[in-house]
Amino acid sequence: HQPVLLLDEPTLGLDRAAQERVLEALPALRAGRCVVIATHAAEVIQRADRVLVLDRGRVVADGPPDRLLAAAAHASARGAAARANPLRQVPDEVGAA
Repeated sequence: HQPVLLLDEPTLGLDRAAQERVLEALPALRAGRCVVIATHAAEVIQRADRVLVLDRGRVVADGPPDRLLAAAAHASARGAAARANPLRQVPDEVGAA
């Protein structure tokens, strides 16, 4: 079993320089570990291998970050309801399994 490292909003409240240092350290932190990161930050999401989007404790989307972020951007362009929770509007082909 691999060790697990849990990070909860690892860049929240940091200035830009400190955020970059945390993001640059992620590859070394991931070596030999399963890393689980809870975040709302797109810069952190983009560095993930896989993203799970949760809504009220349920997985509503699961996939690679580029597809989920693109789906969120597309949903966001569709209107106010999507802007309230854009990842909830992820298309079925990217949605939860």
